[in-house]
Amino acid sequence: MPLDHFSAFSFVDRITSIDRNGEIKGYFRIPKHLDHFPQSLVAEAIGQLAAWFAMSTLNFTSRPVAALAGEIKYYKESKPGQILSLIAKIESCDYDFVTYSGIAFSGGHLLLELKDCTGVMLPQAEFDDPKVVENQFYLLKTIGARENRLAVAPYILGIDMHSDTVGTLEGSLIIPKQADFFVDHFPKKPVFPATLLIYALTSMVMENTNSITSRPSTVKVSISAIRKVKVRSWISPGEHVRLKAKALPAESTPNSLKLTANLSGKLVASATLQLTDIESPPMA
Repeated sequence: MPLDHFSAFSFVDRITSIDRNGEIKGYFRIPKHLDHFPQSLVAEAIGQLAAWFAMSTLNFTSRPVAALAGEIKYYKESKPGQILSLIAKIESCDYDFVTYSGIAFSGGHLLLELKDCTGVMLPQAEFDDPKVVENQFYLLKTIGARENRLAVAPYILGIDMHSDTVGTLEGSLIIPKQADFFVDHFPKKPVFPATLLIYALTSMVMENTNSITSRPSTVKVSISAIRKVKVRSWISPGEHVRLKAKALPAESTPNSLKLTANLSGKLVASATLQLTDIESPPMA
């Protein structure tokens, strides 16, 4: 059964404060019934909070829809049942661009940080009904949206993964022609979310890394940061995207990989993934 608007890919339950200096605060309760809530969706939640500030500032005539991020720092994994406290700080906002940074934390622990992010502002009416979006904003500012409305955590994983002897990993991502998250992203112009693309790329890397038998069992690899994120064009429903991760020279950037996504031979997105080794404590 299709979900309602603002139910399948909306990660702000309530806006708790907005000030003239460009800071907006809010929260999102991760439903307990979810098995997993990817860190990319935590980044999405911060970005959506910043988008609410930008849209309200411009009287809902425009909205940010493209993704540029200088750095996404991973600190601690989010878990179902947690309340994500969200803060976005807007550096600038006009009819061309919004620039911002932000953090998400829970229980006093920092989970994720966004730095040097930019969204391109485009006409709201091309993507959604401006009045509907405005009404949702005032709902979030007052009583808040219904919690636990997210039935499943939206994500799609790559398939047909293979690697070569020089450290290049490739796979395919098949975008569904229909999905619940397109109801939110966006009703008039469905676009595959950039954060789901990043999750597909990073998941491909992590699955491959964790399957390497030569790695000591006491060492766990995790993501420390994603840098220089750039999404260059739309990815529409039904398209097939080629995913690639290539190891960067170890002497200059240890544990770093270049992530790319291509559509019909054209580069549509890129980023640099930074991994870190965490040694598990010895068993008693």
